[in-house]
Amino acid sequence: ISNTAYNAGTGEAGHTTIGTAFSNGLTPGYSNNAGSSLSPQDLIEKLYQTAAAPNFGMVNTAYVDPRVYSSLVSIATAYGRFDSAQAGSGAGNLVFGSEGLKIAGPGGLVSIESAPLMMPQQDPNSQKAGENPPNSGTAVTLNGGSPSAAGNAASKFLAADAGDYIYKIVGVGDGGITAPLTTAAVTVAAGESVTIDINDDGIARAGGDGTGLRYYRVYRSTKNGAASTCKYMWSYPAFAATQDTQIRDDNLHVPNTAPVFLLQMDPGVMYWAQLLDFIRRPLAQVKTTVPFLLMLFGSPHVKVPTKCHVIDNVSLTL
Repeated sequence: ISNTAYNAGTGEAGHTTIGTAFSNGLTPGYSNNAGSSLSPQDLIEKLYQTAAAPNFGMVNTAYVDPRVYSSLVSIATAYGRFDSAQAGSGAGNLVFGSEGLKIAGPGGLVSIESAPLMMPQQDPNSQKAGENPPNSGTAVTLNGGSPSAAGNAASKFLAADAGDYIYKIVGVGDGGITAPLTTAAVTVAAGESVTIDINDDGIARAGGDGTGLRYYRVYRSTKNGAASTCKYMWSYPAFAATQDTQIRDDNLHVPNTAPVFLLQMDPGVMYWAQLLDFIRRPLAQVKTTVPFLLMLFGSPHVKVPTKCHVIDNVSLTL
């Protein structure tokens, strides 16, 4: 739905190339809440925006982080009238009751679903983990010491965001994760972005034993906060094995937030691509019943992204 690629040439991460990602000239729906809370009015606006020309989408499901779901339930119940079956809210036609949470859309009520697996763990690990983590599990090192800040036309750092930030960086591979690297504080002004150069050209990117380095999970502190306030920001792919990786934070991804996916869940827009055969595997028998596991590997595929919408960087609290 949105282009989350990392441009190694410019260091830009995320949605900066959305407008040119599709040859038909249509731009997939993307909006940035920049750390603000989600309101029913935000949802309704984006639902009808997706339904309008030239997209003509008909969103029928919204997937949100459980903490965002809890905030929406609080709004619905605060404005609702109660009976034995449901509570209806006058705040943007947000309805919460026995059938779950729903909001009025152009084609009827849109179901809002809590998606627990939408985001990775928000807090960084304290030590290495896994059987064969990359770089033997030790923290990666920086080139030239501390991160640096410089002017960037694509920066989303505003005057209210100016301050000192600390980063924690965890290398991830097929065999596990490294211990976190904690940077020194870097001072960022409005219109600047932070560049972090990782000294990792000597670390293999793939290997039969699973020790290859794939990408980095990056965590950032609150403004002027301590390292203990670092929360998950984004995952950056590692550059080729012959070059050091460069991570650039332009504040396009805000820590302690989550995206909201507004999807038209029908075969004309999305489908399930099965990658492996359906597998049945036995599990250890620890009581009289015989347990087994059913495994299905696949991925959802979005055929028409212009009929969907992403609201990014939504605050996890009201």
